[in-house]
Amino acid sequence: MKKFPMWRRYDGILGPDPRTDIRAELRFHIECKTEDLIAGGWRPEAARREAERQFGNMLAVQYAGERIGERMERRRRISDYYAEWLWDTRYTLRSLRNNLAFTAVAILVLALGVGLNAAVFSVVNTMLLRPLPFPESQQLVWLTGGKSLDAKIRAAGGLSGETYPDLLQLAAIQTYGGWRAQAA
Repeated sequence: MKKFPMWRRYDGILGPDPRTDIRAELRFHIECKTEDLIAGGWRPEAARREAERQFGNMLAVQYAGERIGERMERRRRISDYYAEWLWDTRYTLRSLRNNLAFTAVAILVLALGVGLNAAVFSVVNTMLLRPLPFPESQQLVWLTGGKSLDAKIRAAGGLSGETYPDLLQLAAIQTYGGWRAQAA
């Protein structure tokens, strides 16, 4: 029976590889069985074929072993992740318990940050994101009175030549009742 080469011990330094491990394990078992048959008087070629025949379908065994190895590796990674998370949480709580002033300031800053974030989001959501609460709100215009209305409209840009005179005419109307009378 052959011994594993010394370098094989350090093969998984960069991380486990279930496929390589399964192939090496299968190759090892076939070689061991072949050597046992050779020691029993078989010729090397015939011993190799007999070992493979006794072992069965190599591809099916290899595929099943790879799947099992990948599942085990995934479970190990998840278990390691939660163990590290638990260790980090315990360390954090111990550190916070030892320094109460820092803990109070940290909690205050977090509370203020969350509160301000919620307030700003509420304002932005109400003013910019949510549509106005009445039908055809996209047809609204904002008119202001005063001599600078013409300058404000031109500075705003985006008004077509057809709507600009209409806006000037609406700006000249002083009251809602006047608009109502003109619209009728």
